[in-house]
Amino acid sequence: MKRIFLALALGALLLFPDAVHAQIVPFYPNGATGPSEIPVVDDDVGNNTWKTLAQVILQLKDMLTNSKRWSEGTWNSRTGQLLNEIARYKTANEILYGSDGSTVWGETYALDHTWDNGSWIEHELERDSAALNTQRTLLHHLEMMHQEDEVDEERIQELQARVDDSVGRNQIEQANAMIQAETLQQIRKERQATVTLANAVTVAAGHQINEKAAERAQEREFLSNFHRKVEFPVFTDRGL
Repeated sequence: MKRIFLALALGALLLFPDAVHAQIVPFYPNGATGPSEIPVVDDDVGNNTWKTLAQVILQLKDMLTNSKRWSEGTWNSRTGQLLNEIARYKTANEILYGSDGSTVWGETYALDHTWDNGSWIEHELERDSAALNTQRTLLHHLEMMHQEDEVDEERIQELQARVDDSVGRNQIEQANAMIQAETLQQIRKERQATVTLANAVTVAAGHQINEKAAERAQEREFLSNFHRKVEFPVFTDRGL
């Protein structure tokens, strides 16, 4: 440590020679005006010189402290990967946002709710399957996000340790930038969860409304055809 301060002191003398020498004023005793006698340095002048040198060393030390940086950062690269995995996870016969959800919705929940020859039962089962598959997929999306909670907690604790261990202005600014980036990633995940829940609620509510509409449509179809003349089967005598 002493060698470091000595090197800083010598550096200060090299960097600020004029400021140092300006404080060292030769003093010639007994009224001498020239260097014919050995000069002595006034005590006050010497003290001021060392004070100036000490201030320069403190400034250099402060500069070195504030210039320290973290060798590597704590960044959240997992959230982006997670969102891509969620977007790729799909099954068949489901109604999901961000894909062809509107097309599948129109095909699943058609405006015409009447089908001939009892085919409405088959279509009803298809609608139920689409709704249940959608809810299952969205539930899996939420589970994928939930599995990241432990990793997120470890990363947040590491960021808090970065703040506590920061030395100097540069390191605390780096730690603050890491925390802000982590906050943005958590907002992205929260938005994903919100959209997922909205998708689940929309499909559930739409499916319920559609089934009521289909039921009423079938009732109307039955009642509208109730007045038709009944045609009894005709049996032909084949002489058997």
